[in-house]
Amino acid sequence: MCTPHVTEYADGKKRRKAAQKPIQGYFPAIVDEDTFQRARSLLLDTPSPLRGRNAYGVVKNLFGGLTRCGRCGGTMAYADKGQSKRTRHTSLVCLKARTGAGCKYAAVHYPPLEVAFLQHGPPTPGNSPAGSGARTP
Repeated sequence: MCTPHVTEYADGKKRRKAAQKPIQGYFPAIVDEDTFQRARSLLLDTPSPLRGRNAYGVVKNLFGGLTRCGRCGGTMAYADKGQSKRTRHTSLVCLKARTGAGCKYAAVHYPPLEVAFLQHGPPTPGNSPAGSGARTP
């Protein structure tokens, strides 16, 4: 499908607007519609890699898919700005701010957040006390 558009200039900004209705069949299909829909459903049913029980490998963001922006309630994403001489610059940022969708860009420095959570957050199953109903082997 192809959607023709026009470029308009307003207030010194360039904006792209759809000029016509989408043209179905503009690009030739590589696979039939049924195969495409089955493949797409498999992708949508698959959880994102490196989260929760699917985390095989190095997990960079302990809070993946869990944190929300305090201003707009949008999803926070892990941002890695690279490494200077001794420090890696990582943070959590609002996706709406990152994409210019209306929130103010303010990064939350990631390492202290992770350390605080690991030291003072809820206990992990490995170091939780056993309850009265716990079985012994």
